Amino acid sequence: MLGEMFGVLTAREYEDSYVEILESDDIPSDANTLWDLRKLYFSSMDIDSMKSIVEVRKKYRHLRGNAKLAFLIDDEAKSKFMKLFSTMSEFGDTGQDMRTFYDQDEAITWLEPDNKE
Repeated sequence: MLGEMFGVLTAREYEDSYVEILESDDIPSDANTLWDLRKLYFSSMDIDSMKSIVEVRKKYRHLRGNAKLAFLIDDEAKSKFMKLFSTMSEFGDTGQDMRTFYDQDEAITWLEPDNKE
């Protein structure tokens, strides 16, 4: 599954996206997902925003199963942000494998069900 985030992201919008996936009849709740973050305004994010998003992930982790999450970015500043977000997610025990990529094809390959990397 491919999702695109753009503009300013709030924890509420993130939760709405999560719920939409979970309630969809067309998308399995444990679907591996590629989130394209290249048009997202990271400058509006702060530590409290990240904490809130991690809390949303924790709230629904039991419904997402072993879904893998790939995040597509396009610059070093976003990479640093995503490293911090990944660390917070690990310590928050969100229960999902997630990685950040600059290349969409590499992200898609990593998300394939038979890829054990």
